[in-house]
Amino acid sequence: MWERFAYYLLAGILFLYLIGDKSGGGKGLQEKNAADVTGTFLALIWLPLFVGGMIADRYLGYIKSIFIGGGLAGAGLSGTYAARRYGHVRLSRPDHLRQRIFQTQYQHPFGEHI
Repeated sequence: MWERFAYYLLAGILFLYLIGDKSGGGKGLQEKNAADVTGTFLALIWLPLFVGGMIADRYLGYIKSIFIGGGLAGAGLSGTYAARRYGHVRLSRPDHLRQRIFQTQYQHPFGEHI
């Protein structure tokens, strides 16, 4: 259930980001082009799922696969949030990370600064 939630949520966010005005942080694409990019993204999502299913069936088993998949999905969504929240963070420089976290002003999706 959570996988479906994340899948459709991120697809919608991607489309809105692609058609959003450049002045507001979007890419400013036409709806047709944004739909093509989003459709390609959604289609390519299925390839790793197919390969992961084969690995799960042959090597890991049902229970391990559930926990590993949930952990990977959570890490991916957290990484997506962190990239948006803190900008492009270089993890190799902890001092740079610390400065970036405390100096970044977060912009709410609806345009209000928090």
